[in-house]
Amino acid sequence: MKKLQLLSGALLIASLSFAQSTVKRTVSTDKTFTKSASSNALNAKSQASLWSDDFSDPSTWVIEHDATACDLDWQIGMGLEATGSYAISTIMSTSYDNGCAMIDSDLYGGAEGGSDVEDSWFTTADPIDLSAHSNVVLKFETWYRSYNSERCFIVTSTNNTDWPDLTPDFDASTNPNVYEAFPGISGESGSEVASNPYEAKVNISPSAGGESQVWVRFHWTGTWGYAWFVDDASIVEQPANELELLSGWAYTYDGTEYGRTPQSQLSDTLGLGGEVFNFGSADQSNVTLSTSILDANQNEVASIDETVALLESDSTYAFDNLVGGLSLTQGLYSVNAEISYDVTDSDESNNTYTRNFEVTDDLYSLDGIGVYESTSLGTIGSSSTANGNIIMAKYHIIEETTVNGFEVLISSTGSDAGAVLYPFLKEEQDFINADGTFNQETDMFAGRIAENQSGVDVVQWNVDNGTVYAPLDDVVTLQPGTYYACVELSAPDNGGIYIIDDETVVQPWNASIYYAADDNTVYSNGEAVAIRLALRDYVSIEETSNKMFTVSPNLTSGVFTVNSPLSANYSINVVNVLGEVVSSRIVTGDLNETFDLSNLNAGLYFVKVSNGTNENVQRVIIK
Repeated sequence: MKKLQLLSGALLIASLSFAQSTVKRTVSTDKTFTKSASSNALNAKSQASLWSDDFSDPSTWVIEHDATACDLDWQIGMGLEATGSYAISTIMSTSYDNGCAMIDSDLYGGAEGGSDVEDSWFTTADPIDLSAHSNVVLKFETWYRSYNSERCFIVTSTNNTDWPDLTPDFDASTNPNVYEAFPGISGESGSEVASNPYEAKVNISPSAGGESQVWVRFHWTGTWGYAWFVDDASIVEQPANELELLSGWAYTYDGTEYGRTPQSQLSDTLGLGGEVFNFGSADQSNVTLSTSILDANQNEVASIDETVALLESDSTYAFDNLVGGLSLTQGLYSVNAEISYDVTDSDESNNTYTRNFEVTDDLYSLDGIGVYESTSLGTIGSSSTANGNIIMAKYHIIEETTVNGFEVLISSTGSDAGAVLYPFLKEEQDFINADGTFNQETDMFAGRIAENQSGVDVVQWNVDNGTVYAPLDDVVTLQPGTYYACVELSAPDNGGIYIIDDETVVQPWNASIYYAADDNTVYSNGEAVAIRLALRDYVSIEETSNKMFTVSPNLTSGVFTVNSPLSANYSINVVNVLGEVVSSRIVTGDLNETFDLSNLNAGLYFVKVSNGTNENVQRVIIK
C-alpha cells in the first residue's frame, strides 16, 4: 500500500478508480471549498485542425527519457492500460481503439514506490508549420490523476534543440516554451482532471504562433505517481470570441450538491452559479451568467443574473450567488445556466449547462444516480483481503426527523453474495476538528449514535438488483446537525463488496469519506457515494417487491430482463421519473421478458409489474 507522507494540518484525499480491487490515495493541503469544472463530455462542435494525430502510428512520435535519472518510457499503442498496484482507470478517449499514449509511473515505482526522479517525454517526429497562424491552441484528450509532486508539462521548440531540463519543482513561468498541462492539478496532490476523457487546451501562441516549424513535446517528471494518458492531439486556431460554460451548480449548506433532498430538510436558500472560461484570444466585456431553476413542467421557480465587466483571455470566473425565499414542493427540478456577452460566440454549443435535482418525501441522497440526466460512475469498497473498510456520506439535518436505515447501491460487478454490511450513524464532530481538518484520532468503533450490530447479509437478489436496504437496529431521531451515514464492509472469502460512487459532480472534500482499516486513517473521496438516508416512513424496494419478480442487471446500458417463475397474467410498465410510461407489455404464463431501452436517456426508471392481484415496483438504472 502506498505510504503517505502526512503533512502538518493536511487533508487526506482518496482518489478512487473504477477498478474494484484497490483504493488509491493521495495527500492534499487544500482545505478550502472550490467548485471545479465538471463537464462530462467533449465539445460537440470541433474546430478545423491545423495539425492532428490520433496515435494510430507510433512512428510519428519520438519517445525518450533521461537515462541518468530513470528507465521509464512512455508507451504508444493499442490497448494500453495502467497495471500498477494502484492503477487508475483507462482513458475513454474518442479513438482509444486505434491507439493512445500512456506513462505508467505507478507500475514503475512498484507496490511500495521507487526513488527515481522520473524524467520522460515524447516529441513530434516532424515539425509543424504554423507560420500562417499567430493564435494557436494545442488540444488533446487526456486522463490524469496526481499523487504527490509529479508534474505534466507541454513544451515547444522551433529548432528541436533548445529543450529545457525539467524537474518536479520547475516553474513554467520562467521559460516561454514550457506550459503546465494541468494548472492547479499537476503538482497539487490529490487532484484529477474533471472527466474521463478530459479535453485539455493549452494556448501555445507565445512560443509557437506564427512559427514555420514547431515541435511539440509531452513531458512527465516526478517520483511514483499514478499514470497519464494522452490521445487525439490537435492544434487549432484560437478563435477570438469563445466562452465556455464549464459547469453549473445549485448547492445547499456548505457547497454540497445533493441529488435528492427531502422537502423537510430543504433550505429556503440555494447557491446558484457556474464557472466560465474565456478560451478566445480576445478579452470579453459584460459577460453575464443567467441561472434559473425550473420545475418538472418547465416553470421557472427561481432565477438570477450576474455580470462581470471584464473576462480576460485564458482566464476563468466563478459566478456564485445565494437565492432565498424558495419553497420547493416534491418533484424533479433542473438548474439551467447560460452565458451571454457583447459579441457572437464562435461555438454556442458550450454556452449552456443543465443538471437535475429532486425534492423527495423520505429519501435523502448525496448521489444523483437516477436523477441526473447522465452520470459518471465508479466504485469504492473492499475485497476479502481488506475487510473493515468504512464508507461514509455526509447529510445535513435542519428539521428533527427519524431515520430507519440506509439505501445502499452496490455494483453488480465485483460484489458477491455473502458479504455483510454494518450500517451506523456518527456525528460530524467525530471527524472534523475546529480548524476544519480531519480528526485522525477518531475511534471509528465508538460514539455510534445508531447502528445494526448484527449486520445485513448481502444475498444474490441484492447483487442482481444493485441495491441493499440496511436498516438500523432501532429507528433513531436526529436533531438538527450534520451526520455521516456510514457502512462498514465485510466481503466474503475470495469475493468483494463495492458501493457505487457517483463521480458526476465535484463535491466538497468532506462530502463523502473513507476509513482504511489497514492503517486506521480517514481519507476524503470528494465525490458522492451512494449511501442514502431512509427517513420517516420510507419503505425499501426489497420490502415492496416481496421478490415477486427480478430485474437483471439493475445497472444496465438499457437492456434488462424481467423474470418470475410464477405463471400468471402479467402487466408490465416501465415508467420514468416523471411518471410517464416509456414501455409496456402484457405477458401470459411464466415471466421472462427482455427489454431493450438503450435509446432512452440515462437515469432512473421504475419497472411496475401487476398480476391482477398484486402490483410490485423495482428500480432500474440505465447508465
